[in-house]
Amino acid sequence: MSLLALALVAVAALSAAQAPARPAAADAAVYQAVLAHRIRPEVIRRSQSLHVVAAAPVLVGRRSVPLCNPRTLARRTPGCVQDERLRLFDADSKAPIAGRIAAPTRGELTADFRARNDDSHDLALAGLAGVIPFALEEVDAAQRREATRTRGFAMFSRPAYSTDGHALVYASYWCGNMCGYGWWFLLERPQDTAWRVVDEHLIWIS
Repeated sequence: MSLLALALVAVAALSAAQAPARPAAADAAVYQAVLAHRIRPEVIRRSQSLHVVAAAPVLVGRRSVPLCNPRTLARRTPGCVQDERLRLFDADSKAPIAGRIAAPTRGELTADFRARNDDSHDLALAGLAGVIPFALEEVDAAQRREATRTRGFAMFSRPAYSTDGHALVYASYWCGNMCGYGWWFLLERPQDTAWRVVDEHLIWIS
């Protein structure tokens, strides 16, 4: 094999090692980590009166929450994330969650978040334990149907990924009329282990 061919093989191998995990598989793992870290405990806390709190499932919208733009603003559901929320990750941001990652990683995450969340998409929810997907136009019916088992519902954006093993995702939990929370979650996957939440930032509450 020539030196040029060897060099091309080495570059290809390095690029593959640095590339983020395949989004479909990684997305589900990110959602599972966020559900375990924050969403499921909230659902259990809100479902205490149902006496099945240990196994309370989580209603999750099938479609992602996109960034706000003229196209997504024209629709009532699934809502949208204001682009200004991403300014938490600007180079001069003082937010603690942004301080956990280097400026190049922030740039990668915000660029990938904008690219993957330009519109609403089907979420990778298949196989997630304890999750009940629902169509957004049927949210009220879904909550009535599952009223004896769980309270509220969760929504997710598509996650964004960096080449150094970080992920950024928006998630919300709606627990009733005038009751809800929205967060940024920063995750990492050290040495190809499971994704884990390393920081969160509450960006709204009602």
